[in-house]
Amino acid sequence: MITTDNRPLTRQTDQLLAEIAARIQLSPSRHRQATERYQAVADWLEREESPLKGRVAQLYPQGSMAIGATILSRKSDDRYDVDIASELILRQDISPKRVLDVLFKVVKGEPSSRYYDMTRRRSRCVTIEYSDMHVDLTPMVRRPGTPERESWIFENRKEIPSVEKRLIANPHGFADWFNERTHRDEDPFADAFRHIAKTYDMAYADQEPVPEHEEVENKSQPTIVLQLIKQWRNVQYQGMEDKGPPSVLLSRIVAESSNPRLPLSNDLALTARKMADFIERHRRARSPITNPVCPADVFTDRWQVDRSEAQIFIDKLRHFELEIRRLSSGCDVSEAKQILATLFGEYPTRDAVERYGHRVGEAVRSNQTSHNRVTAGVVVPVGSQTRSRNYRPTQPHQFHKPTEL
Repeated sequence: MITTDNRPLTRQTDQLLAEIAARIQLSPSRHRQATERYQAVADWLEREESPLKGRVAQLYPQGSMAIGATILSRKSDDRYDVDIASELILRQDISPKRVLDVLFKVVKGEPSSRYYDMTRRRSRCVTIEYSDMHVDLTPMVRRPGTPERESWIFENRKEIPSVEKRLIANPHGFADWFNERTHRDEDPFADAFRHIAKTYDMAYADQEPVPEHEEVENKSQPTIVLQLIKQWRNVQYQGMEDKGPPSVLLSRIVAESSNPRLPLSNDLALTARKMADFIERHRRARSPITNPVCPADVFTDRWQVDRSEAQIFIDKLRHFELEIRRLSSGCDVSEAKQILATLFGEYPTRDAVERYGHRVGEAVRSNQTSHNRVTAGVVVPVGSQTRSRNYRPTQPHQFHKPTEL
């Protein structure tokens, strides 16, 4: 049921989902770490002995980092990935193999140099593998006379060196498009989510000191919906050869489908349904899904919608929607925990439920909870939220304790 209260994150299901989303965020210290390593890579490419010195036009984040949707690994080691577009000043007719080989050689460097044992050549990028993250550098060559930053990207597989592809892409334009559609200056959801996410940053502070001026990024509800769907996809495809659709495809559909006027759980369920419908339409029409600001940039060139893998994902989305709606129907926390763990994984669910239980216990002890007059559900305040006319104060009691959740 959709509540008439327009305050974000007032329902138990929404708060549990927000807790999971908070658990899979990059903390400010990890974000700072990614930024520092990004700058170190930029300096390394331009070092004096580099064949690319003077040929690096610009480096910029692309993909999830560019839209604030990076999530931690599906595993408990908290790894994460950073994608960097590397715009290089090279001949327009340079071969894909040559581009990738040059970038690989420059990043790897000489024996005993900083990235020598960490560098891997992929089919479209060069990867630097750290113990807790990896950085993908995608070489790009600007296409003159086209919209800002529209470029060639290149594909060449080491195992099939004769196959070389040049593809058109504009990840920068897509990131701008996504951010414009999903963010607003004054966002009550972002304020409420920041309050929940800050508790995780404080928990990590002993291991990763965070300067006082650093705060959790603003996260719009569509961005959180996207991160939850990505986490769900990662868990559902863990250990499988098919890893599901690329994140950029999910990002496009979420930007066009999410409705932040709805409570988070309703928005998540409805977006899942629209995503399934969207992919189904393209599957039936056998039409690719592309970048809305650059139609030649095909998001489904490697995960094709006319294959059986697409129908499998559609079926998974239909089930995901039903499970989210079951969560919203009023199940108890024990059942909710089981559903959430199946959808989003054991470790973020465990931490999320524990922290939610702690907040419930603290709110009950301080007489800060209220009850929805319609559903009788317990409401735990987030940040500076005040009670609306649909809520009445909860009578003090000792029924809710963190250990019971």
